[in-house]
Amino acid sequence: MLGRDVVESGPEAWGLPQDRLSRRARAVAGLDIVGTPPEERFDRITRMARLMFRTPIATITIFDGDTAWFKSADGFDGRQVPLNQVFCSTTADTGERLIVENAAVDRRFRNLPGVTGEAHIRFYAGEPLVDRNGEVVGSFCVYDDRPRVFQPDELELFEELAAWAQAELIERTDLARAKEVQEALLPGRTPRMPGYVLAATCTPSFSVGGDYYDWARTDYGTALGVADVMGKGSAAAIMGATVRAGLRTASELTERDRDGRYRLDQVMSGMARIVTGDLLRTNIFVTVFLAHLEETTGRVDFADAGHGFCLVVSPTAASAGSPVPTCRWESSRAAPGAREASRWPRPKRC
Repeated sequence: MLGRDVVESGPEAWGLPQDRLSRRARAVAGLDIVGTPPEERFDRITRMARLMFRTPIATITIFDGDTAWFKSADGFDGRQVPLNQVFCSTTADTGERLIVENAAVDRRFRNLPGVTGEAHIRFYAGEPLVDRNGEVVGSFCVYDDRPRVFQPDELELFEELAAWAQAELIERTDLARAKEVQEALLPGRTPRMPGYVLAATCTPSFSVGGDYYDWARTDYGTALGVADVMGKGSAAAIMGATVRAGLRTASELTERDRDGRYRLDQVMSGMARIVTGDLLRTNIFVTVFLAHLEETTGRVDFADAGHGFCLVVSPTAASAGSPVPTCRWESSRAAPGAREASRWPRPKRC
């Protein structure tokens, strides 16, 4: 056990101001990490620390109020202990690195159950972990069951691992916020489409990604779109947002045909003019598919820029198990860099 039954450190002993404790609580809440399941990118760090320093325990600890919660604990089975009963409470209080070479002779820590009990902890090293605003939110710790002195090269390695843990912590926070924003940019309420069912989902490989879908009601039907940006993660997500903005801008600027309909090939061309420079500078490509459905007639207009239109079948063909569309296609002018823009003829709803 890592805890202790005699309080010799912690907010109660140091008399930390309430405003500082409140700032820490807000910072930890902003991480949105307490109670989350283990993640390999954190476990990898504590596992490497144990192997490199040959210690029985290494942890990444988050200061959750009066609790020390372990995001990763290699060599220790618990997920949390009272903060005022652990070594790292001193790190939480001072915001400074703490190294205890022999806890058995250190009056601050000699009553720790981890020191007097089976764990037989003697050595402890803890480095504070801070958020982007410099608020201490946790610590990176290693424990040994024998007294020791960190040599300069060991201390340097310890600092590097702590910096790695902190970077992962901040990145996780940034990605969590980015995920919230990206999900908020997806269309909300599903439009009512008499005779049709509309459904979509987007599941990135990582927290965020470059794939997205969109839809919107028009004066005479429903506009639909999907896009796929090359790559994964935040870079693809940024470019995905750029493409989304480009498509919406092009839709507003493109003149409609004489029947009042959007010319999807022109929308695609307009979007290409807006984002091509960004794509070339970042060495990224994107595929896009746009469509418009008139529910009353079953007419579908579409433009495909490399995405690939999989299949459209009529209800009759679908119920019969046939994979072959039962309607014929007509082609119109193609958008630059895109496949042909085509549309359904009017007679059948497909």
